[in-house]
Amino acid sequence: MIQPGNRLGIATAFIAALLQAPTLRAETPATAPAAAPLVAVFSDGMRVELFSIFDGHESWWRPDGTALTKAIYDPAIQGNQMKSIEFLISVKGPGGKKWDSASIRRETTEGRLGFAGVREGKQNIPDQFRLIQFGAPTPRPTTMTLRFAMQSELIALKLAPGVDNAVSTDIPGLGDIELSNAREIDGQAAVDAVIPKPSDGLQVVVVAGPRKPKFIPPVEGSIGGTGSEVRTIRFQAPLADVAEFYIQLRDNGRWVKFHDISQKSGFLTKPTVELGDNPALKPTTQPSAK
Repeated sequence: MIQPGNRLGIATAFIAALLQAPTLRAETPATAPAAAPLVAVFSDGMRVELFSIFDGHESWWRPDGTALTKAIYDPAIQGNQMKSIEFLISVKGPGGKKWDSASIRRETTEGRLGFAGVREGKQNIPDQFRLIQFGAPTPRPTTMTLRFAMQSELIALKLAPGVDNAVSTDIPGLGDIELSNAREIDGQAAVDAVIPKPSDGLQVVVVAGPRKPKFIPPVEGSIGGTGSEVRTIRFQAPLADVAEFYIQLRDNGRWVKFHDISQKSGFLTKPTVELGDNPALKPTTQPSAK
């Protein structure tokens, strides 16, 4: 069993990391008339823009459906072999922060979006990204939601197989979380997890940390909460390959929504922009180790 002092130390370190994060002042969420491109600007200087949409073949248009006569980038060198609709966005700041696929959650009304850079010659253009929607464009407008992780992911709880039988703690803004009963089932490492359902801005993942530098993929069901019920999560490796199981949290509390985006050139809409800053984790009290 893990010692109470160790559990409290993990939870306290987790909360300390949250408290050391820079204070962010978000603009009051509101809608505003759209420009071309659509722009969302936060009070700390972070700027998010939706420039254009490409149908994967030859048509380009602004978010309001206004046709563009000139390509924004060369599709031939981008690697989109599926001929899917692409949204071109730019994300800059705050400061010199660098963004990537892991730190931006993205989806439209139709579903989640793929993520790729924008190539110019042999290099990617800094701060510009293609968000890829797998499906043909339709006249129906869509809403794009982008959620941003302003901090790196944080490890909230660890369990070492063969050392700890069960570990648990309380995370303000999430609730009681627990890992227990590390074992092997049919040659696959497994662990029991209890995690409340997270808010929309919080990503929760159960991870199998490898003994060697090689990612261990889950069989299924490692992302999201368990509804505070016990769920067995299995991984595609034997238990001997796992150094530890842990619960990883990523707070995507900053968000931008682009509403009424045209999905077809010439089909005109009146897009609006909405933005906000609502951290999912609230370090207002000290966690209690159990």
